[in-house]
Amino acid sequence: MPEIKVKFYALLRSKVGRDEMTVTASRLKDVMNVLKRDLGPEAVKVISSCHVYINQDNVAFLKGERTSLKEGDVVHILPPTGGG
Repeated sequence: MPEIKVKFYALLRSKVGRDEMTVTASRLKDVMNVLKRDLGPEAVKVISSCHVYINQDNVAFLKGERTSLKEGDVVHILPPTGGG
């Protein structure tokens, strides 16, 4: 299985206490399962409302959690931002 880098941004970074982590996974769903298991309920609550990208592609325009991953891919998890 490929090693995938997961990067955290903004509020999520402070919730998980790190900038990034590496997981072994072949699909985005596997990555999300590892995050849920390893990061705890507070982080999971924030992740559920985040935008997720694989490299530069928004997973909403791919296959969602069924999206396949390859060695060297980076999953970016960005909390929603607001402005006014």
